[in-house]
Amino acid sequence: MAPRLRHRTGAAIAAALVLVALILLASPSWCPGASAGAGETSPAAALKPMALQTVELGGVPRELRIDRTRMILGRLQIELADGSWVKLTDCEAGFCALAVKGTPRSESRPKDAIEGSQIATSRGTIRRAYLAGATERAGTMPFGVPLAGRLVAVDDTNRSHVLELGLDRVFEDLSPQIADLDGDGSSEVVTAIRDEAGGGRLAVIGLVDNDPRIIAESAPEGPGRAVLAAAIGDLDGDGTLDIAAVADPAGEGVLTLWHYRDHRLEPGRSLPGFSNLVPGAPVTDLAAAADMDGDGIDDLVLPDRERTRLRVVSLAHGEVAEPGRIALPAPIVTRLLVIPVKGRARPLVVMGLADGKLAIVH
Repeated sequence: MAPRLRHRTGAAIAAALVLVALILLASPSWCPGASAGAGETSPAAALKPMALQTVELGGVPRELRIDRTRMILGRLQIELADGSWVKLTDCEAGFCALAVKGTPRSESRPKDAIEGSQIATSRGTIRRAYLAGATERAGTMPFGVPLAGRLVAVDDTNRSHVLELGLDRVFEDLSPQIADLDGDGSSEVVTAIRDEAGGGRLAVIGLVDNDPRIIAESAPEGPGRAVLAAAIGDLDGDGTLDIAAVADPAGEGVLTLWHYRDHRLEPGRSLPGFSNLVPGAPVTDLAAAADMDGDGIDDLVLPDRERTRLRVVSLAHGEVAEPGRIALPAPIVTRLLVIPVKGRARPLVVMGLADGKLAIVH
């Protein structure tokens, strides 16, 4: 009897393992991969499968607007391509779009801010930063609007500091970011600069004796190649902030982790196949840093090169893994928002799609 019992137990275990394998392969959010070598990602078991919900908006979305002091999905407002606005409301399907009368009140914008740009805010020594001084001196408009010739940083005393670039350079960005990169208590602004000869490069700007200066730059990407900061966070878990950036975001889309050390930008791991802009449109913030797998370390959330898949990339402890990936029914055409939800381990990731839907990944 004992041998027969062992045989039945072994068969049951084998059948269970086969069932688990079939479930994993059938899941759209599980992405098989090899070991994490250069240019590769491997699956991580900690992330539970992501789910996608879409909401019909009645038109192609152009902008997502939310009060960053009250990041609640129910307060999200969406501008459509025809200029009308909708908001989300509860319905039998979960969420439905409801028309908003008139134009919602927007945050006050400086008059000199360039069209389509975002105003970066923080609670540090630099409270606001934005790009101004629209110029066409660079000869091209990769975002469909003129680029900026200067950056304005407003400090914690409400004093404005202006950095004006020379005639051979422009800010090739719409979404500067503020962070205390080195933990010294003083804020820095991360943005991108382009010149005619060397192409795009990342730039870190700080206040030195109340004077805004470029205190670090990455190596130039080469003529015609742009680079855009994607997100800032402690992405490798070493206790210091890192900068994730995408070079050639409208082409090869190389994601690189940059470290700011001793007023230098040093490159780390790189992976191809990503994007953080909508080509030809003033949308350059398609990425975020958020802990999506529950390990206490920020992951990168951003789309693939075609903007039809949302990818979660982990760079924890120097290893590269892709613990989550989910297909979208159409390309992303708006900025990407990460909205924390009370009682949930993972935040919501929200974005507008080219087919007139709002995608909510949870």
